[in-house]
Amino acid sequence: MMLTGKNIRPDKAKTIGLVHMLIDPKGASDSKESKEATRKHLEQVAIETAKGLVDGSIQALPRRKGWVETITEYIMWFNLGRYFFMTQARNRVMNMTQGHYPAPLRILDVVEETLKSGYERGNQLETRYFGELGVTKESKALIGLFHGQTHCKKNHYGSPSPIKKVGILGTNSIGAGIAEITIFKGYPLSLYDKSKENLEQGLIYIKNNLKQRVLRKQISDNEKDKLVSKLETGTELESISNVDFVIEASTENFDKKCKLLLEIESIVKPSCVIAVQTLFNPIEKVAKSAKRLDKIIGMHYFSPLAKSQLLEIVSSKSATKETIATAVDLGLKQGKIVIVVGDGPCFYTTRILCILVDELVSILREGIKPKQLEDMTKKIGWPMGLCSVVDEFGIDNIYEASKVLCSHYDENLLSKNLIILEQLVKKGMLGKKIGLGLFEYDPTRKLSIDNPAAIKIIDDNKISPKESLTTQNIQWRLVSRIINEAVLCLEEGTLKSPLDGDIGAVFGLGFPPFLGGPFRYLDIHGAEQLVKRMENFRKVYGDAFKPCKLLIEHSKDSKKLFRS
Repeated sequence: MMLTGKNIRPDKAKTIGLVHMLIDPKGASDSKESKEATRKHLEQVAIETAKGLVDGSIQALPRRKGWVETITEYIMWFNLGRYFFMTQARNRVMNMTQGHYPAPLRILDVVEETLKSGYERGNQLETRYFGELGVTKESKALIGLFHGQTHCKKNHYGSPSPIKKVGILGTNSIGAGIAEITIFKGYPLSLYDKSKENLEQGLIYIKNNLKQRVLRKQISDNEKDKLVSKLETGTELESISNVDFVIEASTENFDKKCKLLLEIESIVKPSCVIAVQTLFNPIEKVAKSAKRLDKIIGMHYFSPLAKSQLLEIVSSKSATKETIATAVDLGLKQGKIVIVVGDGPCFYTTRILCILVDELVSILREGIKPKQLEDMTKKIGWPMGLCSVVDEFGIDNIYEASKVLCSHYDENLLSKNLIILEQLVKKGMLGKKIGLGLFEYDPTRKLSIDNPAAIKIIDDNKISPKESLTTQNIQWRLVSRIINEAVLCLEEGTLKSPLDGDIGAVFGLGFPPFLGGPFRYLDIHGAEQLVKRMENFRKVYGDAFKPCKLLIEHSKDSKKLFRS
């Protein structure tokens, strides 16, 4: 727990002796009133317990230690035993962090010194290390992320419209996933799919996910049944006619999306907000024939939906502040960290991902194998290796998004590697969702190995490396391009703030958290350093590494910060 900062659920905390008492919430709903009543009740119980511990009427219960903990404690007092356990612990920390996070190793140093020299010496070392760690670049980056995360958990767009019922179109993994997290928060919901078979599969998905929540003790069986009772289904569009907020999540096909949006608009009430779930289709183009552009907005959920924290809301120029506020309100209640970005090709996160994948494909074409690149990107700080990110996102989705983004660039900088993505898609290698992408997936053993068919396509389009493919070379090629594109998104107005850019990159794509996000990285390490690297890369690899104007401006003035 000290090393990972892992949260422990209340029931488990009591079982292992971290807490002695649990209280039940006041009220069955997730309303503001129930939360406030629970908070006041907890405060009252805490005060009474504290008084009881002071006057002796309540005795602190001794924590029972298991036999493993007892033996471990005994062994740790001996030099050989302590050396063995500390070596194992340090190896585990290095495997998890690759040395990018200094705090866990310092924690182990303090524990070891305390066991060896006593609590006084341990406390001295703890104080010293705490002061040192508080001013590291990693600390500044992570604190910035924490403040950004807190900012994005609030609605900054005014008063939302009330949502009494939500409608969702589509029962694929995204549609059913959105439905499940929406129902879990207590919203009555109408789920539509024109296929009865798809609708049944979607229901099975939702019910299975709710069962998992019961097993994790997030809800009771009775609460699960109450949530399921709030779900209505239908194979006719009229089934969503009385909802206050509808999310279309059935297709990424542009023409089908446009047609379906008009049908939705003709059925729902005038006050209903219509959200388009999309990875890359510009909202104003999808809604070009709609009559109520002010009520239409984009919502980009990330896969796997239950685990991914980010929601990217796409605001067109026509969307009102109330429409944005209503979409943000729903996203926050679904438990998401919400950023709001401007409309345009691929928005923000998909756009910087496409640029990242373009460079990744170039590196693969130069001879690095997917598993090798996966390990390299993990070592440089990506929580999930980038080849896994590609397969998780879907190679078909990245291909379609890259085509959309190509139209944004006059020089079609992405087109040289599109042929690789196109061939992978034509061969049915779409990613993890079908068990075959850059990797082959074995769901029974949760393993992934290089996909020989994908490697053959890449090798058939091989190019000679222009520089030595060291870990450092690969790191800076990837980091340079994603940061430059993030700054370009801010320059062009797609990003509303650098803070949103950092949160989107870290929580949407897994940008190394210890760097704080693209903009925090530039503020801490300096834009001048990155521009120099990019100019050197540009001489070798071409205009893909051309720094954008805003990045160059910041490189000329070290006092100019993106985030204060």
